[in-house]
Amino acid sequence: MKERILILGSGAREHAIAVALARSPQQPELLCFSGARNPGIVELCVAYGIGNITDPLAVVTFAAEHTPTLAVIGPEAPLAAGVADALWAAGVPVVGPTKDLARLESSKSFTRELLAKYNIPGNPFFQRFTSMDGVESVLARFPNRHVIKDDGLAGGKGVKVCGDHLRSLEDSLAFCRELVEQGRSFVIEEKLEGEEFSFLTADDLQVARNTTNLVAAALEKECGHPYQGILYGGFMATCDGVRLIEYNARFGDPECLNLLTLLETDFVAICRAIVDRTLADLAVTFASQASVCKYIVPEGYPDVSLKGDTVQLPSLLPEGVRLFLSAVDIQDGSLIATGSRTVAVVATAATITEAEKLCECVAAQIPGRFFHRADIGTAALIDRRVEHMKALRSA
Repeated sequence: MKERILILGSGAREHAIAVALARSPQQPELLCFSGARNPGIVELCVAYGIGNITDPLAVVTFAAEHTPTLAVIGPEAPLAAGVADALWAAGVPVVGPTKDLARLESSKSFTRELLAKYNIPGNPFFQRFTSMDGVESVLARFPNRHVIKDDGLAGGKGVKVCGDHLRSLEDSLAFCRELVEQGRSFVIEEKLEGEEFSFLTADDLQVARNTTNLVAAALEKECGHPYQGILYGGFMATCDGVRLIEYNARFGDPECLNLLTLLETDFVAICRAIVDRTLADLAVTFASQASVCKYIVPEGYPDVSLKGDTVQLPSLLPEGVRLFLSAVDIQDGSLIATGSRTVAVVATAATITEAEKLCECVAAQIPGRFFHRADIGTAALIDRRVEHMKALRSA
């Protein structure tokens, strides 16, 4: 039977998911339901609906009309809202965890407490709060080296780090008071010093893999059913070993763009194996190349982003480069920026240095009131991080 796959979400991550599914030799029919119109996804789909993707009823209603054989949920908010549960109940298998399993991302304290309960290494010091009681004493215990995290989902704005966002004890106390006044629980953690990594040493990678395997087993024991979806761990190499920063219960963005661009195995087959619980029987391979991703964003991003500017993309792209659309729309035949991350430039090559040069060449060609981080993927940035880790671990 031909697969008919429903994608939830409208960002560059979901565009990359759609592209990876569309290039499958199985040639699935694609559907999308999202809160906005992504022109890149639209052209790949046989049906595209716009609505509230965190409303399980709205999603199930769209699914009932278009009869997908499985669904892939891109963002975290629908997972936290129980959309996967509703789709499974409606007979649609889902690549994405149920609401209780998605607490691994939707609740910072759930994750920390899960590691503590099952004696899984990787936690820094942490404590959960629902009021100001005891806050000042914990902050005093870790002066200038603490992180304050909204316990729930906060659209990427719920974490403040001492030194980066919090410049004084009063700043920290003020943020805690703000969370309490909003009725939000929060977690204070010891600030880790090190480097977040996707590669550093073989030993570091193995520790991260072992932690994730232990977490997956603990989740099944805790929740009574297996995790079926994407589990993405953010880990930091420190002088005291590898520590867990957080888990995402879905693909990271932009990490997803790097990963799926290099994927050689049929992504449709992977999704089917996830929902059928046969993934261990499938060999998953990636191209032996490096990839670099740079996001083009409007001036003022992320706080007061400009909206409505025309986005002029290069008409010809060099081999090894592709673009993924994010917060854009089409008005009067022109691509328009709608205020968040606009377009992702992804380049692949034999080395990171070559991929970065390709990526930067294209990113620099996009004119107008936009900017991007030119240092991403550069030898200077990588060398600085490597030298930092060497210094930490030799101290």
